[in-house]
Parts: sequence; C-alpha cells; structure tokens
Amino acid sequence: MGRFDEEPGTRRVQYEPASVKDLLVEMKDTAELLIDLSYSAVLHASPTVAHEVVELEHRMDVLQMRAWMSLMLAARKPSEAETLAPVLGVVGAADKISDAAGDIAKIVTEEIGLPDAMRGALTEGVETLVRGTAVDGSPYDGRTLEDIDLESETGVRVIAIRRDEDWILNPGPETRIEAGDVALLRGPEAGVAEVYPELTGETFQPDEPAEPAVDDLERAVDSIVLMRDLSELAVDLAYGSVLFDNEELAEEVRNLEIEVDALQSRFEVWTLRAAREADDPVSLRGLIHLASPPRRSPTPPRRSPRASSATSASTRSSRWRSGNPTRSSPAPWSARGATSSTRASRRASR
Repeated sequence: MGRFDEEPGTRRVQYEPASVKDLLVEMKDTAELLIDLSYSAVLHASPTVAHEVVELEHRMDVLQMRAWMSLMLAARKPSEAETLAPVLGVVGAADKISDAAGDIAKIVTEEIGLPDAMRGALTEGVETLVRGTAVDGSPYDGRTLEDIDLESETGVRVIAIRRDEDWILNPGPETRIEAGDVALLRGPEAGVAEVYPELTGETFQPDEPAEPAVDDLERAVDSIVLMRDLSELAVDLAYGSVLFDNEELAEEVRNLEIEVDALQSRFEVWTLRAAREADDPVSLRGLIHLASPPRRSPTPPRRSPRASSATSASTRSSRWRSGNPTRSSPAPWSARGATSSTRASRRASR
C-alpha cells in the first residue's frame, strides 16, 4: 500500500472487528463507483468529479488495510492460511482497480489534454454527473431521499454521498441529507439545473458545448461510455463469482475482458488516426492516455475448495446487509443476464 507510506500526515488505520465478506461487498461497490466517476470525469471534463475519485481512492485504501488485518488475524494455522490466500488476491485486485481509476482521473486533474467538444459529443442517453455540497438552509437539509423524492420529481439520483471521510454508497430512501454532505448527482441536465441550486445555493452553469474539431468524435465518446459500462459489469461479476463460487460468472468476466481489450484496441486506433488529422494533436493526448496501456478486467483468482465453501456459504446468508442490489446489474449475479449484456455490448461496439 504505497499511499499509506508515501503521503505525510495520512490518517492511521486502526483495526476494527469486521466481517471480511462485508468488507469485500463494500470494496466491490467502491470499485464500481471509482470506475463510474473516473470515466464520467473524462466524459464531462469535470475536475470536481475527478477530485472525488481521489477521495474515494483513499477510502479504498482503508478498506483494503482493514481486510488485510482481518485476514491475518483469521489465519491461525497453515490450513486456514491456505483457505484465505485467494481472498488476498481479491483484495489486491481492488488496489489495481483503484489505481487504474486514479490514472483515468489524472487526465482531467493534470490537464493531460481532452478535446473541447467532448461534452458536446455526448449522446442524449448519457446523463449529467455533478458534485455538489449541501449548504445550511438548503431545502434538502435534514430530509431523507424518500421525503425529497428527487428522482420522481426531476429524474435526478443521488448515487453517493461523502460525509467528511466516510462514504455512503448506494444511498437508499432512508438516507438523510445533512449540511456539508458532498453529493454526487446524476440525471438529465434540466433536472440537475433544478436540483443543484436547491442543494448548494449556487447556480448550475454547464459549459457551452464546443463544435467538434475532430471528425467522428461521437464514436470515441460512445466507446468511452461502453468501456465504463463493461468495466463496471466486469467488477460486479468478478466479485460475485468469488463470493458465490460461481464458475459461470467467472467465465463471463473472462468474456468481458476480451471484449474490453478489443474495444480499447479499436479506440486506440481511432485516436491515433484522429491525432494525425487534428489541427492540434496535443488536445487528444488524454484520449491516448485512456486507450493505452490496456487495463485488464479483474479476472477472478483461482480458489481452493475450502475457500470456495467457506466464502460462498457465509455470503449467501448475509446477502447485502443494506438490502440494496448492485447499481449496475438488474438481477443480482445473474449469469444469464451477464451473457445477454455481453452480447449486447458486442453489437454496440461493432
């Protein structure tokens, strides 16, 4: 965990008794949100959303450290260490996802270079994502999401909340908005323009979309959206295959890995061709950074029989304690749904 050693003043992580499977579930949700926010920061050229990726990376570091401590305390003899060893692989994979998301966010935070027309090339199906801080006196302060009913009224969803150093992932109807909360809002631009001032006391001012200086920029943007969606699905299924010891889901992750690799290869070719024809090739540097090197999907590690039975049985009984299914899959851990999603992605990426 390099970030724990390299950053001066980093908060010390204290051991807290916690179920490893609960930590894995939270790491899965965190990984999905990291992927979502990092790609969305690029799509919307949003430094504020990119900043939240950095904040969420720190949260993932804490979860990883807690999982490692719990696993070390759980193994008291060689047979138990053998059983738990594959779980360490899952924890390590989360670190790679976190680092990859941080690298994508750096395209925005370090101004590596994106076409000015990126936002204008977004299709109508891509919703706006913004970060807003709830202020004292906001009409939403102290009220639950069920009471506010944003989605029904405006089409806007609160996909996550950061409260000081804590995160509320997949906030539910009973989640209460408090002054100082940093909320991530997703929805149609008209709805965001209505909700954002109510939450923050500031006017929502989206940048005017620029005219594309690169031909077929919409195709590149669609590829980025698809890479984001497939990567989220791969994380979802990878964790599910481990938690539920499901070989069918693991196979679907491998199929998605091939799909994402092929999509990134085509995206890289398009970017290089566009750079050759662009008046300012430097403006495409961020897209080249996004396309290369290829980022691998989190292929599930091979597991020992003892690890399979120990993890899957206990996880089935716990079943997402929050009662919320995953954000990206309509049917939890559905191998059939994963297959149809993969087929649909193949059609979309041709």
